[in-house]
Amino acid sequence: AAVVFAGPSLAGVAPPPGIDLRGPAMAGDLYLAARAGARVIGLVDGLFEDRPAPWHTEILWALGQGVRVFGAASLGALRAADCAAFGMEGIGEIFERIVRSTRHLNRFFAVHDDNFRSSI
Repeated sequence: AAVVFAGPSLAGVAPPPGIDLRGPAMAGDLYLAARAGARVIGLVDGLFEDRPAPWHTEILWALGQGVRVFGAASLGALRAADCAAFGMEGIGEIFERIVRSTRHLNRFFAVHDDNFRSSI
């Protein structure tokens, strides 16, 4: 099973068959997805202002369980850059820009959209 956490970065994009597309992730969501049997997890968007963002430790735990974890576009790209040395795989231009940069500016790469927050 594959789970992707996304919000505004993939707005209007229909997931391919077999992908469980969920809203932006918050702390604990990746852990719960892995515990529920996800073998692949994609982190694109995550909550961070009014709720804790997904933790590095839950990503590392999932990787340790053999789950492939990908990150792209927004918070996923930031976490992928932070956890690449441990096996998280980054995708896309934002990830590449972060890896090439010397500083991680969360506020520069973060995506804000209150419509997704209100659905939680």
